[in-house]
Amino acid sequence: MLGPLEVRAGSGEVLEVGGTRLRTLLIAEALAGLADLVLRENCPERAAQLLGASVAVRGIQDRSVPDDQRVADGARDALGPAV
Repeated sequence: MLGPLEVRAGSGEVLEVGGTRLRTLLIAEALAGLADLVLRENCPERAAQLLGASVAVRGIQDRSVPDDQRVADGARDALGPAV
């Protein structure tokens, strides 16, 4: 059984890891928001790069965010088929 000091030390580590994960998700959301903005400013290549960076930071595509898919579709439509 863990004593109070060991539990307290472990709790701090959990909060630190959780805080890091939260910051990572916020960065990913900011990148996706910037992708939306630059797509609206008619820069689809940059939008695709930013959206890709957002996915890389998250570690996985977040399919629960319809705006991300809209931005990806808009960039894809503007850029045309890959060669």
